[in-house]
Amino acid sequence: MIQQLRQNERLPRRLAIGLALVFAAIFLYLNTRQYLSFSLQAPDIDRFNQALWNTLRGRFLFSTIPDKSILAYHFSPYMALLSPLLLLWSDVRILFAAQIVGIAATGLILFKMIEDKRPWLALILLLAFYLNASLHQVTLLEFRRVTLAMPFIALAVYGLVKDKRWLMLLGIILALLVKEDLGLLVAAMGIVLLVVKRDWKWGLAVTVLGLAWTVAMVAWVLPAIRGGFYDQIGYFSGWGSSPQEIAGNILANPGAAFGAMFDGDGLAALGRTFLPLGLLLPFLAPEILLISAPLFALYLLSSEPEMHQLERWYLAPLLPILFAALAVALVRLPRRYASWAAVALLLATAIAYILYSPGPFGGRFEPWRYQVTERHLSAWQVLETVPD
Repeated sequence: MIQQLRQNERLPRRLAIGLALVFAAIFLYLNTRQYLSFSLQAPDIDRFNQALWNTLRGRFLFSTIPDKSILAYHFSPYMALLSPLLLLWSDVRILFAAQIVGIAATGLILFKMIEDKRPWLALILLLAFYLNASLHQVTLLEFRRVTLAMPFIALAVYGLVKDKRWLMLLGIILALLVKEDLGLLVAAMGIVLLVVKRDWKWGLAVTVLGLAWTVAMVAWVLPAIRGGFYDQIGYFSGWGSSPQEIAGNILANPGAAFGAMFDGDGLAALGRTFLPLGLLLPFLAPEILLISAPLFALYLLSSEPEMHQLERWYLAPLLPILFAALAVALVRLPRRYASWAAVALLLATAIAYILYSPGPFGGRFEPWRYQVTERHLSAWQVLETVPD
């Protein structure tokens, strides 16, 4: 009897691992087909691949395509840790694999967040994560820096929720080494530690770390590497031409900022984001949702249409937080209501998949991206004649 109970306890975990493997296999296949059909949607993989290749040869993250380090655009030294993968297989597809494994691992961390309390609900949460239309949008946009941070953000929030401070710190440090603007999420975590957890020591330290990191990167580090200015400031050109001018204009005109964030495109973007989350379910854990607020505000204030509309890869750092809020919400609800909430979550996930997912049978699925023709194969044969 005891052995049977233990097997029943292990079943959700085994199914979770199975879901992760299926997710990874499907999306690695789709990414590979996009690559073979010359249909990648974010043409930076050449720079990243060359930067990692050069790192193995003593030129740290250097690319001849912009003729400078890729750190000149975003502070992402973590990328260098991926360079040994090219020793295993000198093909960009191994970078796709690394990213997809990280996304799959993100789901397992979220599963682990509530597995000890509600294992079957944890499995439903994981299924909703892997079927999330926004996640598919992120995953199918080939290789992006910020997407690499997803498991680290999930780990940091896991440590926060479980009161495992050093695990939280490990996730924070790794996330900061992936992209500079993630300091805003770190600062928000510090505020949650201060206000909700009443942990003044850790809260103050984490808040200061996040804010200081963001300011240092934008004001000094990245301009010094680039040799001029912070290039990403152009995404907010509608508000000014410098970080100081942009911040001043937004603070001086809060009504205009609010209107810009929640215009038609902004509201539509938030609707697409929260629909597969059961709309209001994440708001049952407002302190976790608060962590996502700075990046949501940053993106919605952007003058760049795709960033403002939360398209392409921009939701990558936010999805682990949104699903962590869902996880906490499912634990807080009484079991009876939590079960109904899980059903609503799966229903909402299915509706959003049909409407918005670029995955198979989804509303934005484009079959031609994954069709490898004789013409494509001939092109690869020609490319193989180019000397290394």
